[in-house]
Amino acid sequence: MRVYRILIVLLGLLLCVGGLGSADTIPDQSSSITSSTNWVVVNHPATITIIARNTTYGPVQGATVSVALNTTTLGTFAITGDSTTDASGQVSGIFMAGTHPGAVNITATITYPNATPVTTVYTQNIDHDVASAAAFDYATEVTVGTETPFSVAFTDKYGNPIDNRNPIDSHYVTFHISDYAAFDLNGTFVQDTTQLLDAQGKITVTVLTATTGGENIIVSGIRLPDGSFYVPKTQSIVGVTNAVPCTLTHVVSPASPASFPADGDVTHKFTFIYTLYDKFGNIAENQSVKIATSWTGDTETILTSNEYGQIAFNYGPHTTAGNVTITATSLTNTSLSCSDEIQYYSTDPVNIAFSVSPETMPSLDANKTQMPHSLQRSWM
Repeated sequence: MRVYRILIVLLGLLLCVGGLGSADTIPDQSSSITSSTNWVVVNHPATITIIARNTTYGPVQGATVSVALNTTTLGTFAITGDSTTDASGQVSGIFMAGTHPGAVNITATITYPNATPVTTVYTQNIDHDVASAAAFDYATEVTVGTETPFSVAFTDKYGNPIDNRNPIDSHYVTFHISDYAAFDLNGTFVQDTTQLLDAQGKITVTVLTATTGGENIIVSGIRLPDGSFYVPKTQSIVGVTNAVPCTLTHVVSPASPASFPADGDVTHKFTFIYTLYDKFGNIAENQSVKIATSWTGDTETILTSNEYGQIAFNYGPHTTAGNVTITATSLTNTSLSCSDEIQYYSTDPVNIAFSVSPETMPSLDANKTQMPHSLQRSWM
């Protein structure tokens, strides 16, 4: 009986040892899934490798691997060859990225006879392609000597923004602006600068236009992976001389003497020419000026300077004698104003006698008393 007991014990030990050895070779959580690249470019492949492992014994051969994606809009996956692990415990496949950047979860499920399935997940990041297009946002015309934002956004051939999601693939844009203009970098003014694109593939710089009228030409470019540059079409901001006027010159004709007879003759008109300049000495076009006179019954008139910074108009004629003060005032700079005095003199002998000496004026018949003439004037 004792011999039988010993045999039974030995048989039990052998069974236990055999069972433990079989359990130790099954895949466990040391199994893994990896990619040939942390960031795969859109429409490019990445090799995905799944390894079935046992913490103690290493790679497990003969395990079955299946793979699933959490979305198929960002790419596809196909196992290359057998879906059963080889002697190194591996199964490989190709993830083919679609045309949109993002991140996709690749889940591998490893099964083995008489063992609990093991799952492992890899998040595959998908990056944009190289820059191939640019969209600009800026004002094409601004006042000379002023600041204005200038924005550019780069995209790849699929329309994806050249963003900064990939920390090891930063995208810098170089800018150059023509002479006498500058980029304002927080109070530092430069003609060349390099700026990093944001998460939307966009960058905005502040442009200070030249103080003279004309084009402010901007050239921008983004470096490509091969070291070359993608340089889109040159952009231009036109500086317009329409700043607030600081100087106003004026000419009246005739000037010596500035007088006409009050006879209603349409040729007896005064011509006024005003020229406006900004603080840089440029002509100030498209500026409004109020014209007012001291003559009762005249109404104020608003005139606008032309491309030469000038305003011209005619005044008159009159049929009633008197002095008239013509005043021009800038509407955007009301401290800028000038006045000219003109005269319409009487040609009536009675009025002449009155103007010389009222005491010597002869008595007049009531029926011969002069009546005021109606006011006539014209604006150019």
